[in-house]
Amino acid sequence: MKKIKSIFIISIGIALASQVNINFFVPGFIITLSVVILPVFIYFYKEFNAMEIIFATGIISPLYRGIFVYVGTNNLHTTLGFIGADILF
Repeated sequence: MKKIKSIFIISIGIALASQVNINFFVPGFIITLSVVILPVFIYFYKEFNAMEIIFATGIISPLYRGIFVYVGTNNLHTTLGFIGADILF
């Protein structure tokens, strides 16, 4: 149980880091802090399988972003449009 809790805490940290971003080259193409944080967590938490961390992050990050987009827009269609690309990626 402690392993699952730790993986979710790492995933939440990565999801929070994904909210810090910069536009790169063209508008709409962003680079997030989570791109740097994910390999750091994988390196320092070698007792966890990297695929477990990536899988949990792949679920939590779009959900977290979707909650914030929905609260900001109050429109489910817009929210699904924003996070749809994240889910497919």
